[in-house]
Amino acid sequence: MRNYSVLILISFFVIACSSGDKQPADTNFSVTGIFENTAGQTIYLEEVGMGKAVPVDSTVVGEEGKFILYGKTEDPNIFLLRINDGAFNYLLIEKDEKVKVTGDAQTLAKEIHVEGSTGSQQLADLNMRLYRLQIAIDSLTQIRDQIYQDPDKKDELSEIISKANALVTAHKEFLFSFIEENPSSLASIAALYQQMGRQKLITPNESMATFKMVDSALMANYPNSIHVKNFHSNVGKMGSEIRQQAMAESKKLLDMGSMAPDISLPSPGGQVYTLSSLRGKYVLLDFWAAWCGPCRRESSTLVANYAKYNKKGFEIFQVSLDKTQKAWQDAIIADKLSWPYHVSDLQYWSSAPARLYNVSSIPANYLLDPDGRIIAKDLRGPALSAKLAEIFR
Repeated sequence: MRNYSVLILISFFVIACSSGDKQPADTNFSVTGIFENTAGQTIYLEEVGMGKAVPVDSTVVGEEGKFILYGKTEDPNIFLLRINDGAFNYLLIEKDEKVKVTGDAQTLAKEIHVEGSTGSQQLADLNMRLYRLQIAIDSLTQIRDQIYQDPDKKDELSEIISKANALVTAHKEFLFSFIEENPSSLASIAALYQQMGRQKLITPNESMATFKMVDSALMANYPNSIHVKNFHSNVGKMGSEIRQQAMAESKKLLDMGSMAPDISLPSPGGQVYTLSSLRGKYVLLDFWAAWCGPCRRESSTLVANYAKYNKKGFEIFQVSLDKTQKAWQDAIIADKLSWPYHVSDLQYWSSAPARLYNVSSIPANYLLDPDGRIIAKDLRGPALSAKLAEIFR
């Protein structure tokens, strides 16, 4: 009877151990692997969240370094594969994938070999390429430092710098190519965020269109993904910061005493007029439109001042924010705006000169001195008349 009991116990133990190889019903992907130098250690699979990692599964690695882990995801998701509290690497796993990984605990952070998961393979390749780039740059940096110590070799310095720049440029070209080919992969987020030390390889200031392309593709495919939502939020913040920076720089360019940015656009008759061609005269650069009531009410002031001071060296250069040439021409005739310098690209609020001069409402104007420098802004009605009287007294 005792032998029979032992047999039952052994049979139960075998079944229990075997059931670990069968995927649990509440999971939809698996990660099997062999890691060297890990026997007896615990390996963890954790879902990467915003600022934290959520435990998914764990197991003790067998004597041959073998392990199997299970998890569940509906959208492509990023997971951390971690050995105890030490080495780790990332996987990008999709639903129903059977991921196979191999590696070495001692080099896991630098290198991992993946099969059965395109996203994970992409992450591993991106990581390895960046690691190799860093090694190459570090090597060139050491040579550069040696050259600094040897006066006889300083002519080689530019060659070393050129090599380093070429390596970085080639890697950036690879990143852009990868992103173009995989805009809807979460791996493209990793590519966009790659950096060497504190230096970002792809910056929003230079490549905002690429960030927006990836954002659009990911939001269309995985709008519920926490990583996609976070990236979408970051892209929005980046865009806002860039716009604010551009506005600040534009405002600085348009400070009193600054040279007025040039404008060159066609008139209603097709003749191209350029703002800088009026150097030597005081010029009122005026932004208006036929549909703008306040602008039209300012017309009488402009006409009166033009008649009074034109022969003394005063000119008006008007930029219209109209949509149609007919409306623009009809307003010029109706308001008796007799000066020749009427220009427009008929782009409404998308008018290039309006963006250049940071115009967000009309009427808006800038008074320029004979050198083309800004000496006053937004002079209307009596204020414009008073300023011109002061200039031409």
